[in-house]
Amino acid sequence: MDLHASNSANPGVPNRTLAGYGSGEIPESATEAIFRRALDEDVLWRGRPETFRHAASAFHTNCVAIYFVILSAIAYFNSGLGSAITVAVMGLIGVAVLMAMGIYSARHSAYILTNHRLLILTGMAVDKRISIPLKHIGSANLRRRSQGHGDIALEIKVKHRLGYLLLWPHARPFRFLRPQPLLRALPDVENVAAKLAEACAVYAPIERDLTDVKEGARKPAKPELGGAPA
Repeated sequence: MDLHASNSANPGVPNRTLAGYGSGEIPESATEAIFRRALDEDVLWRGRPETFRHAASAFHTNCVAIYFVILSAIAYFNSGLGSAITVAVMGLIGVAVLMAMGIYSARHSAYILTNHRLLILTGMAVDKRISIPLKHIGSANLRRRSQGHGDIALEIKVKHRLGYLLLWPHARPFRFLRPQPLLRALPDVENVAAKLAEACAVYAPIERDLTDVKEGARKPAKPELGGAPA
């Protein structure tokens, strides 16, 4: 089983099957409809990003909103109320567009963990299925956010052709040369991290506790999730 990305794993059954389900774990019936598993493959966990947190994280809606608030204040002091209202309206339109894109992306994304691989299903315009064998995962970096949510970035030990744009928005920010798949805006991220660690432990000994790593850090404080080379 090689590391690869492809179009629909089940022809005729696009990722849009996921659109009717909310955040968190998705039903087994939906899992069966959107990917074909091997005879000895068991699904350990299946879930998806939390919609609004995914929009804020991947499309930076909060940062853009703050930016336009500052611009509106500057416009008010420099040119008066009319200019401030114009800038504010432009900001609202921009944030609304980004929010819509983020919601659409989250509703058409899912993560499926089996005893052999991790699948990332995504697609803004074209459905994509990214299959990552567990034996190729070298480490996992957990970033905890508020209310039990968080992100898990995966470092792949083998050389791969998964480009940053192919993975986005499920790519760790600013890792362009060696893109890292990112499980973004996960509810109950601690539980997901534990299941991922347990699944990968079949292939190599690992440390069960994942350490917080900030996005700007070059390397994790210690190796957190070990994987065997292919």
